Amino acid sequence: MPKLWLLAFMLPTLAQAQPLRVTEATTYPARLGGNVAVALVLENPTSQTLQLIGAQTPVAARATLRQYGMIEGVTQIITPPAIELGPRSRTRLLPQATEVFVQGLTQPLIAGNEFPLVLLLQPSQTVTARVRVLPALQP
Repeated sequence: MPKLWLLAFMLPTLAQAQPLRVTEATTYPARLGGNVAVALVLENPTSQTLQLIGAQTPVAARATLRQYGMIEGVTQIITPPAIELGPRSRTRLLPQATEVFVQGLTQPLIAGNEFPLVLLLQPSQTVTARVRVLPALQP
C-alpha cells in the first residue's frame, strides 16, 4: 500500500504523449554543393501546439523552411518564421508546397543512403529524422 503514492506521482508522466514523430522523410539524389527539398510527415500526438522553427543537418551548409504561394498571380517563395503543428495533428511537408530546403550539400546524396535531419521545435525541443534518398526520377 505505501507504494501507491509513487504510482500516483508517476501516472501524469506515464500518460504524456510521445514527442513529435517523423515519418516518410525522403529526398532525391543531388551532387556536392547542390540543393534539395525534403518531404516529411510530422505527427504531433500531444495536446499542445508545436511550432517547427528550423532544421539542421551535417550534410549541408544550411536547411531552411520554405512555403510557396501565389501573390498577384506570381509564385513566391516565403520563408516562414515557423510552421504550426496543431495538437493531435498530422502535417505533410512536400517539395514546392511547404518544405525543408537543404542548401549547399557538403557531400553528394546517393540513392539508398540516409542522412540525419534535426528539426528544431518550440517549445524547446529537437527531433532527429533519418532522411532516405530515393532513386532519381526518370524523365
